[in-house]
Amino acid sequence: MESLAQLLRQYQRHPSPAAARRMLPALAGAQLFWPVTPGASEDAAQGGLRPDTIPGPEGQVLYPAFSAQEQIPADYGARFTFLHLPFSELCRAALGDPRFAGLVLDPFTAKLFLPPEVLGPFATPAQ
Repeated sequence: MESLAQLLRQYQRHPSPAAARRMLPALAGAQLFWPVTPGASEDAAQGGLRPDTIPGPEGQVLYPAFSAQEQIPADYGARFTFLHLPFSELCRAALGDPRFAGLVLDPFTAKLFLPPEVLGPFATPAQ
């Protein structure tokens, strides 16, 4: 099976829905970097941390996440603390925010958009 990094590079070269779907199995076991700042969060799901957001449609927000530290630009990274979380935990936290409109993986390079309906099955706790 190809690694998440390999699949993201392929997606970046040739973005398509099919390329995005090929990434889902690799994401299931991935650990992602999620930018947050300490402080009161608007939802207890984030545990007192405020995630960085990207403005989305109609007052909603997109959450950025990174597949590897190398994907985080230095100037951006200096402004945040990064949680290294399993993809499933990030999905659970994001889906707990009523403003959430999607996740953008590697927003400065691949820009892979994952809508809430794609993330839902990954947010289910492991049995």
